[in-house]
Amino acid sequence: MLQEPRIKIIKPVLADDLKQGALSDCFKYEEMDGYTFKEEGLQNQKGRIDVRDSHFYKISLPSFESEGTSFINVCFENCDFSNAVFENSTMHRLIFKDCKLVGTNFMTSSIMDVTFDSCFMSYGNFTHSKIRNVCFDSCKIEEASFQDIAFKDVSIKNCSFINTEFAHTSLKNIDFSTSKIEGIKIDINDVAGMQVGIEGALALSRLLKIEIKEDL
Repeated sequence: MLQEPRIKIIKPVLADDLKQGALSDCFKYEEMDGYTFKEEGLQNQKGRIDVRDSHFYKISLPSFESEGTSFINVCFENCDFSNAVFENSTMHRLIFKDCKLVGTNFMTSSIMDVTFDSCFMSYGNFTHSKIRNVCFDSCKIEEASFQDIAFKDVSIKNCSFINTEFAHTSLKNIDFSTSKIEGIKIDINDVAGMQVGIEGALALSRLLKIEIKEDL
């Protein structure tokens, strides 16, 4: 029996005395370190962000556009980054909790020691990203794109990947047994070593055009 790999994810640790910050300041200064941002929103904002050791609560940045943004040791809670663009970004030691990431673009980013907990992530794009020590827990990630991904030490629990694409992305040793994978798009060569439950096996059989007959 295969055992679930032990994945050690370094979670963000924040100080108790974070300074109150204004969301607009993130776009004025080269780096924001040790702040809390609460219940603010900006529409169609553009610009690079470099934030460390901070907490975002009920922050809304839909359609935000940036390249080379950096978030290190940050907690996002109940935030909305729908259709935001975080291309070529650095995201290390983060938690996204109850966040809306629908259509969010993470292309060519470094995503390490990150937990996505109860997030809506459908139509997201992770193409050419490096995803290491990452947990997807109870997330909806349907119609998303994981093309040419370098996965390493990834934990997946109770997620929905319906109609999501995993082109040129090896899923070896990744456990999808508690998740929905109906209609996923994947290269046959990348299925080897993938761990699935009964429903997942049926979904893969349809992908591989295998006909399963009941015992007479």
